[in-house]
Amino acid sequence: MHQRRLHRLIDVVGRRLRGEDAAAFHVRDHYVARIFDLVDLARAGLRVAG
Repeated sequence: MHQRRLHRLIDVVGRRLRGEDAAAFHVRDHYVARIFDLVDLARAGLRVAG
């Protein structure tokens, strides 16, 4: 279920960035939370690597 939602999010964002589609996609709180989780994970990885 989560993988399906993630793929839909990526597809819609990609189409919007390319200007191909004005797809109706409502960002929900859990998507925003997961994006911030990924940013936090990347920052932590950079701290450990650097």
